[in-house]
Amino acid sequence: MDRRRGLIQRVAVVCGLAGALMAVGPVTARADTGPVDAAVALEFDRPQVAPGNTIDVVARVWMKTGSVKPLFFLVHLPKGLTFVPEEPETVGGGPPLCTAASADLREVKCHAAQPDYKFGEAGVRVRAAAGVPEGTRLTITETADIGDAVDAHPQDNTASLTVLVKSGADWTPQWSKPTTSVQPGGQVTTRLSVTNHGREPDTMRVFLTSSPGHDQWLRRDGDNELANCLPGDDVGEWCDVQDTVAPGGTFTLTLRYAVAPEARGSTLRLSARVLSEHPGTEANLDDNTATLTLQVADKAEPSGTPTAHPTHAASRPGLAATGAAGTQSLLLAAAGAAATGGATLFITNRRRRN
Repeated sequence: MDRRRGLIQRVAVVCGLAGALMAVGPVTARADTGPVDAAVALEFDRPQVAPGNTIDVVARVWMKTGSVKPLFFLVHLPKGLTFVPEEPETVGGGPPLCTAASADLREVKCHAAQPDYKFGEAGVRVRAAAGVPEGTRLTITETADIGDAVDAHPQDNTASLTVLVKSGADWTPQWSKPTTSVQPGGQVTTRLSVTNHGREPDTMRVFLTSSPGHDQWLRRDGDNELANCLPGDDVGEWCDVQDTVAPGGTFTLTLRYAVAPEARGSTLRLSARVLSEHPGTEANLDDNTATLTLQVADKAEPSGTPTAHPTHAASRPGLAATGAAGTQSLLLAAAGAAATGGATLFITNRRRRN
């Protein structure tokens, strides 16, 4: 997942000259001097997308020989895929690296922002139409735009990659309520079940967070034997689930938390967000979060309190009324001794007669 985010975030810094060129409109690229040789490439983390979902593709262009200023590269999307415009760049105040070049959002124009115009890279997000049938294969094409310059090897000016429109894993988390009351200064154990309602097996990660502002009041206690849970960059922790969950299967995390004494009378919440290793293939991303509400008791219940057992004296009011209840232990001991002695004597006399 970190690799996928890295692919999308690796965009070059927009320079002032490139921003000015995009602002004034179409500009014809021209070679500086001598022959040129441009090449392009497309890359997917996984060339598969669910109908209605989005997928990111990284488009690249570079100059093998010579240079062209400015250097552009074009991405053509087939019917069934449309471009999702990116947010304007804030670094340097320049425009986005890629913009829609057609009203139907199927033609995309990107510019190389490197000062020497030798290399360009951009993440292009595309969406598959909800009505595209499962199993459809759609081909994305990228070309280098070198204007009126002559390329010495035009065969590498074009690259293509086919994406499969098909749903993959689809995750739904669900918390189980604790079987015991939540006590301040105590512990609470709960379970988080994640079910794969999708069409394919896959792996996923779980991001756990507790109530904002009360993070110190509810902290996970102990190691999880089923997953590797480590603190994340943000408030919370990541749990890497190593097992592959088959369609219809469920993975359960057993989690134990320590409740701070200061949390008495408070309402605390545990939130779990499931992230697929391949989110573009998930048919429904709206049910990937679940929240558990915990009501902490106003005060801790005493533990280890002796349990009162009824005595024989309590069932005999006469003894209690005359003050004889204080001799209960002596009476019981005497009665026991008499009974035991009588039984021993009976057995001894019988043996002598025999």
